[in-house]
Amino acid sequence: MEGWGGISSEEMAIIDENSEWLGVPRTLLMENAGASIARIVYEWLGGLSGRKVAVFAGTGNNGGDGLAAARHMAGMGARVAVILVGGEAKTPEASMNLRAAERMRDSISIAKVRDVGELVGLRSWMEDAEAVVDALLGTGVRGRIREPLRTAISMINSLKAVKVSVDVPSGVNPDTGQILDIAVEANVTVTLHRPKKGLPAAQDYVGDLVVAPIGIPPEAEYVMGPGDARNAFRRMRGERRPVAVSDEKVREWLKEFHVPCSAKPEAGNYVVLLGRGEEPPDSPGLVKVSEGLREDVDVVLTGWGDVERLGAEGGTLWEKALSVGKIALDRNQVIYVLDREEIVSDGRVHKAAWLDRPLGEEGKAALKASILALLSCGVEPIKACTAAGYLAGVAEKQGPNGLKAEIGRLARH
Repeated sequence: MEGWGGISSEEMAIIDENSEWLGVPRTLLMENAGASIARIVYEWLGGLSGRKVAVFAGTGNNGGDGLAAARHMAGMGARVAVILVGGEAKTPEASMNLRAAERMRDSISIAKVRDVGELVGLRSWMEDAEAVVDALLGTGVRGRIREPLRTAISMINSLKAVKVSVDVPSGVNPDTGQILDIAVEANVTVTLHRPKKGLPAAQDYVGDLVVAPIGIPPEAEYVMGPGDARNAFRRMRGERRPVAVSDEKVREWLKEFHVPCSAKPEAGNYVVLLGRGEEPPDSPGLVKVSEGLREDVDVVLTGWGDVERLGAEGGTLWEKALSVGKIALDRNQVIYVLDREEIVSDGRVHKAAWLDRPLGEEGKAALKASILALLSCGVEPIKACTAAGYLAGVAEKQGPNGLKAEIGRLARH
């Protein structure tokens, strides 16, 4: 992560999925988020007993955070009115929290609105709210705001209540801070896990910024997990470069990706895997991956001993990754340390793999095949390598059929 500690929406999606894979599910993260939001509202109002709070919830997980907060605030004695903009929750986690809120018939009132008319008709229902929670969009902003969300944002801004936004004020681009149309003007923004990159540029809309930990393990940020693989599949382009690799076992694993491959490159722009001592073909535009340290390639697959001789130092897995990153940055390469514990870095992104390790021969072949296949589809080298680190563990544990099934699952966006 760079600069002031801000995180992109893409990085956050990866971390969420990796956290679940490590054993901390999104439902628990949502529960912790809801508790944090409720606590902030409590602090701003000086208590919640008998106070009325309106929660504007969208249909995704930002709305789910708001629904979890509604339940926690009701438990603190608040009278809670939930306005679900869009009608129904669309994610499993948000749906679970909606079902719970619907059963709280005495402490939470819920209105499901699908159009502007229904929303405007509820205005009097919210006029006496002392706090309003904006859980409409969060990091889910894509272009201009559509109705009835646009009217919901306008309505929030017009209320006299204290305005608390969840993660990002709805309408603010989480990565750039840009407002294309309209955005919630919050008194306080409760941003989850880490501040989002665009918030400094939208300070007039953010208000006071509170960073709320929600129980994400630190390892979720640097493990090579399913979030990395899903993100890489999203970045694949339709056109696929052919792959040239002399290792027959790697070519077998490449079949799972339906990538054209051969033992030696012919004319054209190839992705090439070079074994130790194997010279690259004299052809422009090649993407080159090598086994063993060399300077004329894009991605290096090597052992800890090689990078240690270049100055890498021991310590925790994260400290080792940072140490490898310094070498990668200096050499302008992606370095993948293939050992009992695996590390990959380009000097800016540092990742590690320790689950389903060490890899056997089949897992190592699957790792190489995954890197080559993703590079052939235009995925940038560091993202191809972090995704491949996860896929290799799947291949090691579950074999070709397991890898095929996981590729199919992750490729469905």
